Amino acid sequence: VVETHVGSAGDVHCTNAVTDIRLAEDARLKHFKLEDEPDTASHLALTEVHQQRGSNFASYLSMLGGRIARQEVRVHLVGEGAEVSLDGLYVPRGDQVHDNTIFIEHVAPGCSSHQLYKSALSGRSRGIFNGHVLVRPGADGTDAHQTNKNLVLADRAEADTRPRLEIYADDVKCTHGAAVGQLDQQAVLYLRSRGIGEREARHLLVDAFVGEMVERIELVPLREQVRELLAERSFDE
Repeated sequence: VVETHVGSAGDVHCTNAVTDIRLAEDARLKHFKLEDEPDTASHLALTEVHQQRGSNFASYLSMLGGRIARQEVRVHLVGEGAEVSLDGLYVPRGDQVHDNTIFIEHVAPGCSSHQLYKSALSGRSRGIFNGHVLVRPGADGTDAHQTNKNLVLADRAEADTRPRLEIYADDVKCTHGAAVGQLDQQAVLYLRSRGIGEREARHLLVDAFVGEMVERIELVPLREQVRELLAERSFDE
């Protein structure tokens, strides 16, 4: 399933989208979402997922547009052996605010969840990651991993990250982590010493950082579309 949100430049509007997903036993679903609305729009969305035994859900989010864009994801693993994988890329610029709020509830034993979200922030933008993994009593054998990485490209850009684990079961394997950093100036200097201009050097390093998430988009036409949209963006301060 591919979900795309776009709009005409200068349009002032608010999108309020709710997606309700119910996966039966052994069902599999891949959900791709591209949010590329104009910088004058607002985007508020909720994706709610309930998974039964042995089901598999994979989500790929590319958040590029919106003055304020918020994507909330709630996943409930209620059947034994259910699996979920959430990938997200958000690249706010100018005055954009991109907010990702994630809640994964492990109810049944033997379930797994994996999250990888990355951001590259320029201008006066703000990127938010608020991830919460809850392991209920009885959800033994849970395998949960949560990672958020942020690249801050301007002095006035802001990255807020809050990964959380709440565990009430035994015999679990859970990790969470977050990183916020800037471009490696040594790497920029190395590229410039090879005859590459400073602006191009910065863009090459940003492209390498976000490229991991683009490559994870398995749907080739959508992957190429996201790559083209990113190539058109300026990551200058």
